[in-house]
Amino acid sequence: MSEAAAPALRIRDLHKSFGRLEVLRGIDLDVAEHEVICLIGASGSGKSTLLRCIDLLEPVNGGSIVVGGTVDTGKGLVSTRNLHVFIAVREGALLDASGSQAVLDVDGLGKVAMAGNGGSIALAAGDGLYLDGVMRAAAGGKGAAGGSLSVAQDMPSYLRGVDPATLAARQLIIDQTAQPSALTAGLSDSAGTAQMTYGHARLGVDQVSNGGFGQLTLFGRGASFSTVISI
Repeated sequence: MSEAAAPALRIRDLHKSFGRLEVLRGIDLDVAEHEVICLIGASGSGKSTLLRCIDLLEPVNGGSIVVGGTVDTGKGLVSTRNLHVFIAVREGALLDASGSQAVLDVDGLGKVAMAGNGGSIALAAGDGLYLDGVMRAAAGGKGAAGGSLSVAQDMPSYLRGVDPATLAARQLIIDQTAQPSALTAGLSDSAGTAQMTYGHARLGVDQVSNGGFGQLTLFGRGASFSTVISI
């Protein structure tokens, strides 16, 4: 089920540390499609680190990064209807929302290892999904839980007169082992987009298990399994 409004990027409770130095402490951010925003702050306040985390140049230590649309697993709602975008996690890229671990000196108990749960990664697009990179939200350590992965593809709303190629059926295909997409490695963003096909979306069970996820949620107008799947 879909609802209309959807930010192009939604970040919730994002954390990033370098050793004992916590640079990002629970960042929340919404960016609408075509919106331009400006980050203002003193040197060392974490502006560049936040951008590097969004661009997948730095793994995060916790929180959620929702790209393309919002996913509400509790209500079964996906807001991709008016979001005409492809999402590509290119080969070599890393989306990491794994939990972290720290050793705390607790009065009466001494040093205690504390582990955090994995965060959540949600990818929702109206035009297509190319998931060739690594997605990870593993538990931070013993006693913690793996995070969640939500993948959604829905049919956007179109006006009359659009290219017939954009009206291709949307189908999410589940494979036991991830299948490489047809995107040529090393292409620029514009050249890579030119190779994308409307309606493409595939996910491998091995991507879920290797990512340490404890929960998987799939949304789509149509879903199919390429073979007998074992999860």
